Amino acid sequence: MGIAVTSSDGSRASWLRIGSFCLKHGMNMLVANKNLTAGVYMPTSAIATAVEFDDAMMHVALADGRILSVPLVWFASLSQATKAERENYEIGPAGIGIHWPDLDEDLSIAGLMAGVDVVAA
Repeated sequence: MGIAVTSSDGSRASWLRIGSFCLKHGMNMLVANKNLTAGVYMPTSAIATAVEFDDAMMHVALADGRILSVPLVWFASLSQATKAERENYEIGPAGIGIHWPDLDEDLSIAGLMAGVDVVAA
C-alpha cells in the first residue's frame, strides 16, 4: 500500500518505500498533503548543548552535531547585553530551552528553529 511516485526519469516507486529509505538514511521529507504525514520524519530531538556568540549571531550547538545560528537583532535583550551577561546562560532540562538569569530571557530551541517573522515581531 502507498502512493505511487513518478520521478523525472519516468520510474515509479511507492511512497512508503521512499519514506523508509529516507528514514533509514537520516533524510527529511517534505509532504504537501496533510493526509500523508503518517510516518514522515519530523525532528523532535533538537537538544542544546552549548551557546556561543560572535558580533552579530548566536550559535547554538545541538547534541546531534548541528549548529543553529540566529541573528542577535532578533532578541533585543541579548543584542544589548554585555559579553558576560550573554555568556551567563543555563540550558534547561532536556536541553529544550536556554535561560539567561542576568537578563531574564528565555528561548526555546523549537522557537529558534522556527525562526522569527521580523515584520510581525
